[in-house]
Amino acid sequence: GMSALLMVSVRVPGSGRPPVHARADGFWPATREGLVFLWGDPVLRSVSLLTALLVGFWLPVEGVVLPVYFQEQQEPGHLGAVLMSLSAGGVLGSLAYAAVGTRARRRTAFVGALVGTSLAVVGMAFLPPLVGLLAFGFVAGAAYGPINPIANTVMQERTPERLRGRILGLLTSVAYAAGPAGYLLAGPLIEAVGLRTAFLLLAGALVAGLAVLVAPAQYGPDQPSPPLPLVISPHGRGVRGRTNARMWGDLPGRGGFAVICPAGMGRRLPLYSWGWRG
Repeated sequence: GMSALLMVSVRVPGSGRPPVHARADGFWPATREGLVFLWGDPVLRSVSLLTALLVGFWLPVEGVVLPVYFQEQQEPGHLGAVLMSLSAGGVLGSLAYAAVGTRARRRTAFVGALVGTSLAVVGMAFLPPLVGLLAFGFVAGAAYGPINPIANTVMQERTPERLRGRILGLLTSVAYAAGPAGYLLAGPLIEAVGLRTAFLLLAGALVAGLAVLVAPAQYGPDQPSPPLPLVISPHGRGVRGRTNARMWGDLPGRGGFAVICPAGMGRRLPLYSWGWRG
């Protein structure tokens, strides 16, 4: 109730009803347009799938696996301690990213957070004593801290203003749908293979899913070629890459560059003309 009152009392510029000419033609056409845009943007598509994977994994762990475990141990109070360690780590991780996050590339921070979270969850899946669960839980929460801020920032940067509400709604809906799906999977899995094995299988599925989503092929038919500084050189044909690097080494760029011969000689030869890291 208090959060709803605060939301109503806060006035954000541009948050009212859009003008008539800017409104969508209808619910389903608007939803379809948002889905097409979301799926067509590879970054937003990956963010939505990652969010669904994380929520679909963690909600059954928090709501089914851990309660069953501590009930079997006849220590239900320990569940609250583990959840508190997760929350404390999450708050600390978010504050730490806000303080020092700009010093790292966004993708590096995002992938590092996913890797740290998944490894800590794998540690929890072995169901160590309470001290180990508290430690792994705190690390998992701290590693997860930057994920939501980065995902929200990316969503706002890559989404046109007129579609932002639809994209945010779709991302939230995907996450909310993943949780019940995880619940449906966790119960029968525990009954079939046991608590510890089920937790390990869920953690392994999380790691595998994250690996598939955050480590796509760098090159391929669906991936654009990486940008390279381009130099048009009359010396392109038959000149070794080291020579071109010596001739063009003062370019204001880092990494590889391509030297194109005006005569049209574009053959890719080792250390010749193309992409020598000078």
